[in-house]
Amino acid sequence: MKRFITIDGGTTSTRISLVEDGKILKTLKSDVGAKTNMSAKGSLGMAVSYGITTLLREFDLSENDIEKIIASGMITSEHGLYKLDHITAPAGVNELRAGVLRVSLPDISSIPFYFVPSPSLLSTARRPSEWEKNDAITDRSFIV
Repeated sequence: MKRFITIDGGTTSTRISLVEDGKILKTLKSDVGAKTNMSAKGSLGMAVSYGITTLLREFDLSENDIEKIIASGMITSEHGLYKLDHITAPAGVNELRAGVLRVSLPDISSIPFYFVPSPSLLSTARRPSEWEKNDAITDRSFIV
């Protein structure tokens, strides 16, 4: 069985889903988002950690049963869990895939996080080809 967790981080809320063999088993929603994290530093990390733990308990799983955590949205902003540069829009699957970054956040979970960059029309966005080689993950097989 292939299991992973997805996180859709918004400005005012965060959704955490457990996926097994391509099917969403359950989604939890927290009223903590990037905006909350601006004023209450660490609140987003605590909400994500709590959501992951809750899903694992409910399905009688351990962190070892989960392959990865795929996170996108405002969770990659300067007020999210991990700031990731935007990529220049328009961006397709290949550009998004090239911009994904694997990050370890042991205070939240031992499961590896894969952060997906957001596209932007702003001139400050970079193409993945402009990033240093170590900025992007080399194993991109996790994107379906």
